[in-house]
Amino acid sequence: MDCWPQRREETLLTKFQYPRYLPKDGMFLLIFPKDQFKITGDKVRLSLGRGFCKKYGVRYLYFDLPATVSGKKVKEIRIIPRFKGKWFEIEHVYEERGQPYKLNRNKYLSINLGVNNFASIVDTIGTAILIEGRHIKSVNQWYNKRRAILQSVYSKQGVKCGRKLAEILSRSSIPLKTF
Repeated sequence: MDCWPQRREETLLTKFQYPRYLPKDGMFLLIFPKDQFKITGDKVRLSLGRGFCKKYGVRYLYFDLPATVSGKKVKEIRIIPRFKGKWFEIEHVYEERGQPYKLNRNKYLSINLGVNNFASIVDTIGTAILIEGRHIKSVNQWYNKRRAILQSVYSKQGVKCGRKLAEILSRSSIPLKTF
């Protein structure tokens, strides 16, 4: 009996966190494990379930399998909503076996990251490489400027995210992904 009040005091002193609920218009990450999809050739078939089929009349969804993933053992597929469902990204989680490498411990590579020069690379053989980063810097400045303008307009309208902001994000991410 003596330990009960002590126990109650300890629980009051410990910190707790509120559960992280989704916003009212939020969307969940959708994960399909191995038993809920089938790969045939270069297509992926996702099974949606009987309840979904009865309600909407769609039993399966078909997507193209990327060339980088074909021929590998896919463990799960994730569908991620972006910009409140304006578009969705599909991630393929697959297993890849690592290969043992024969490394020469006498050779080194040094990489110095910067802004105007994205990377300065020098190795022990004497080879030096400079990768310019001015183009990425200008794309990033353009995106930040457009985003600031659009967000000021959206804040006056009471909107968090709009179609134009989603478009400039996709337009600015293409040069960064292909760099």
